[in-house]
Amino acid sequence: MLKFSKKPLMIASGCSFTDPNFKSLVHPELDTSWDKWPAIFAKQHDYDLINVGTSGAGNEYIADTIIDAVNKNQDVKLVMALWSGWDRFQVYSGAKTFFCPLNMASAKINGSSKVLSDKKQSELCLKEPKFKIKYEICKSVIDNFFDTDAILNSNMRSMWILQDFLKKRNIKYIFAQGVNPIQLSFFNEDFINKTIKPLLNDFLEHMYYDDLDTLNFYGWPLIPIIGGTHLDSMIYQNGNELKISNEDGHPNAKGQKELAKIFSEAYQKNYA
Repeated sequence: MLKFSKKPLMIASGCSFTDPNFKSLVHPELDTSWDKWPAIFAKQHDYDLINVGTSGAGNEYIADTIIDAVNKNQDVKLVMALWSGWDRFQVYSGAKTFFCPLNMASAKINGSSKVLSDKKQSELCLKEPKFKIKYEICKSVIDNFFDTDAILNSNMRSMWILQDFLKKRNIKYIFAQGVNPIQLSFFNEDFINKTIKPLLNDFLEHMYYDDLDTLNFYGWPLIPIIGGTHLDSMIYQNGNELKISNEDGHPNAKGQKELAKIFSEAYQKNYA
């Protein structure tokens, strides 16, 4: 627990929606120091907070950082995880972790649709050398190692491991999915029919599917076409009101308050 504090301690993790130090790649001049949803929630419910979220993180990282934070701190009472895109993987180099979302390089399987325009991609590569490295790594993975079953297994396992870890320690928890776990707009129809639809069937029949506690997992089963929801759908349904701009879909200050509200409602429903 934080030194000298008598408040209960909560741990939060996630990707850019959660990162307390988030900076917009699209608008680098923008002041994004507004409170993120974990800080808003912690103030509302009188918790001390340790937020280990970081931009670009995948779900393995989210589970690992929460487990480490719980083990490093005594008397953790609450954990909140805002899960990331299922396509993200991490590479280790010493103490640093390098995140690669596969959708950065999905032009090959997109057909005519790309995540970023050629112009924006070129601009980012010039301004941010790591972006070019990430793009090249992701393209290599897609070209040589793309395995949807392995991706699904890794993400479901991370969620289940964290849930099991918290239940055994009698720690309260709320999970939610941040970005769309499978971002269908990134893929062409042929790829969706051949690859994504079978993946959805595998998800529904996965060995960890029935073991995940849906009462504590807001929006389950997460994917809209099978009746679930993820939180960036709420951001996008409100035009530009809750996001930074039309070009940057990350939640703005008002959007962060809405994310905190959803976690608060789920918390009250399960633990009031």
